[in-house]
Parts: sequence; structure tokens; C-alpha cells
Amino acid sequence: MSPRRLAPLLALVGLALLGALYLAGRRHLPEAPPIGRVPAFTLTSQDGRPYGSADLAGRPYVASFFFTTCTTVCPRLMGQMAKVQQRLAAGGLDARLVSITVDPETDSPERLRAYGEALGADFGRWTFLTGTRDEVQQVIERGFVTAMGEKQRDQAGVVDIGHGTHLMLVDRQGVLVDRFPSTDDGLDALLDRVRKLSGGG
Repeated sequence: MSPRRLAPLLALVGLALLGALYLAGRRHLPEAPPIGRVPAFTLTSQDGRPYGSADLAGRPYVASFFFTTCTTVCPRLMGQMAKVQQRLAAGGLDARLVSITVDPETDSPERLRAYGEALGADFGRWTFLTGTRDEVQQVIERGFVTAMGEKQRDQAGVVDIGHGTHLMLVDRQGVLVDRFPSTDDGLDALLDRVRKLSGGG
């Protein structure tokens, strides 16, 4: 092979090696320190019943924030939550899922149940929560240390409410241990951490 053709090939090999070294280094990065304990809370489930931290105690759980009329980030985010549900079940991991609406004025328990059914939610594992706006905002901002925006409508009447798109992992003791991006790589990292919290190595 001529030097002219060999040079690009060597450059590609070099880039591949650098990428492998980078990923190997990331695998050995220390885990993020715990963010803090989630204060006790009670909201209302898709069944219209009180549900909160007391029901979740003793198991790790993954929390997310959404609203049922969201057409931007929520469909992908909640699709990723559905993947988490599938992978928890496939891996035999005893962890729960909690999705809290940021539009409680619209998202009644009945509406949440219909939304969850459309996602294929197993309500024995995955709970959808609503409440008063003050209750929900306190849980999201004080408990999960993330923002919840005001409801806004554009000229076409489309509703938007700012909210976090990370998946929040809480351990058996109710401590918020980490946040994970709602990407495929983020899901891999999340499931790995859940496995460790569940005693699976």
C-alpha cells in the first residue's frame, strides 16, 4: 500500500484507539456523590389513591417528570421510561418507576391512567402521580432538586411547561443518588446503577 493511502488508514486507527481509551477511562470514573434525601411526600396515583415515599420505601426507584399534552420532549422521555420498565422486568430487578406530572390542573388520575395504559405501563411497578400544583412543585423542586416552569401557551394554543428530562434514581433509603440523561447510553448507566443498588454486582 502506498504511503498516500496508508496515512488516512493510520489516522482512523489512531482515532479508534483514542476513543477506546476514552471510553475505558469513563468506565472507571467514580460515581457521583449522593445528591440528598428526598423529603417525605404523598401525591395522588392514577387510581385516585394517596401514594408517595412511604409506598416506595425499601426499594430503589426511578422518577421522571412529564405532562400528558406535551408534544416535544415527553414522548421520547416517557418512551425511555417504558424501556426502563421492560429492562427492569427482564433483569428481575425489584425497582419501581414514578412519573410526576407538571400539569396537575389538566392531568387528573383518570387521564394519567389512560396515558399509562397507552405506554403499556405495568401499574404494579410504574405509578403516575398528580396533586395540587403546590404539592407537585414542592416535591419536584425541593425533593428532586430540579425546576418546574410555569404553564405557557403559544399563539396556536400549544401548552409548554419547562421541566427536567433526566431520570432520577433514588435508593432504598430514599436518597437521590444520581441523575441520568434520558438517552440510550443514559439508560445503560442507570440500569447498571440499579443493579448495584439491588445487590446484583
